[in-house]
Parts: sequence; C-alpha cells; structure tokens
Amino acid sequence: MMDKLELQKLRDLPIEGVAERLGMQVVRHKSLCPFHDDHHSSMSFCTRRNTFRCFACGAHGGTIDLVMRRLNMGLKEACRWLGNESNVIPMDSFKIHDSGFESEDNMFDASRYEKYFEHPWLNDSARRFLFAERRLDERVVRWCRLTSWKDRRGVPWLQTPYYDREGRLTGVQNRNLVRGAWPRFRFPQGSECGIYNLPVLNLLRPGEPLYIAEGCSDCWALLSAGHKAIAIPSATPPIARTSASTI
Repeated sequence: MMDKLELQKLRDLPIEGVAERLGMQVVRHKSLCPFHDDHHSSMSFCTRRNTFRCFACGAHGGTIDLVMRRLNMGLKEACRWLGNESNVIPMDSFKIHDSGFESEDNMFDASRYEKYFEHPWLNDSARRFLFAERRLDERVVRWCRLTSWKDRRGVPWLQTPYYDREGRLTGVQNRNLVRGAWPRFRFPQGSECGIYNLPVLNLLRPGEPLYIAEGCSDCWALLSAGHKAIAIPSATPPIARTSASTI
C-alpha cells in the first residue's frame, strides 16, 4: 500500500497545476467549476492551503479530491493518475491492488490518455509556440488534437497524440515548451511514436502527393501549407515526397 509520505507528496502538488492538467483553465486563482453548469468562474483556488472550493455548488478539497471527482475515480486510481502525471511517484510500471503494488508489462494504456484529446485545451505557452512561433493553421492544430498541461513545477508541456491509420491512439509525445530545458521530450510508458499522422492516409486520392517530414513540427508546417503529410522520427533528406499510389 502507498505510505503516508507518498500520499503527502501527492497532496502537496500545486493545486492549480493539477487543475490545468485536468483541462481546467485557471486565471487569477479562479476557474469555471466542472461540477455544475458554471458560467462565472465560481471555483477558487487557495495556493497557501493548496485547496479548491466552489462557492456555487460547494465542491471542495485538495489535489486528490479534485482528481477523484473530475475523473470519477476512486482513491487508488486517482493516486495512481497523480503519481504518473507528476512523476512524483514512479508508478508507470505498477498496478494498484488491495494488497499493494504489482508489476505489469510495459504496455501503453491508451484508455488513460484518450480523454485528454477529446476536448484539447492550449495554455498560453502552447498557443505562443504553435501560433506565434510556428505560425500554424488553427485547423491543423485541431486536426492533430494537440493539447497542453503543466507539471508539478509549473513547466508547460505540449502533448501530441500518435494514432494508427484506423484512428487508435498508440502513443503520446510530451514536448517541453521552456526553451533550452531538459528533457526536451517525454513519452509515457510503452508509447509507440513512430510514424506520425497516419490517419491522413485515409484522405489521400490516387496519385495525390504525400509529404514525409522529419518530426511533428515539420509535419504541422506542411499541413498548414495545404499539403497532406506524415512524419518519421528521422529522415534524410529532411523532407521527402511520395505519391498516394505507392502507399
């Protein structure tokens, strides 16, 4: 079982960072309450006590309570989610049971991440990176289902999903948005991040060119320019081109 020290680490995670990781937009210590039909930012965060409270519906608590209620999870599942997302407790290779932790193989748990890409949300750092620096078309960002989050230290990350041709989530790439920071990328346990943007192959017409880029960023740029493109982890030359008839 998780000991008191590990539980306290989870309770000490910045409450506003946890809220943003759950898809809530926090502005000046307030956000819309996700637990009722809120239109006036009724939820308030107390960073000194590391708690949340909605002054409309009465929802309140700490980090674990917020995850349990937002994701409709039990205590153990919420602790595991927090431990994995924050890297406070290395739980990626463990499964929680009544008797404690049990090892499991290194399979990618797509069900754990799919919900983040159903309603993508971009924080200010992600919007600057995608629209001001990369000058991407917003339609491309929506097509790629890019979303963002902040870790327990407040570091912003861009989260990029990888899908197979049938639209199944196979992996997730987390990109650090702080210039020069290390690590630059992080991948959840078992992520398969090989060829990127495979679903676009279903839109190709016979004889239509398909562009092959090196990395997601170059793929987004090609898509924004109106081309159909996929990306591989490395390529020489950086951008190649093929035809739909050869796929």
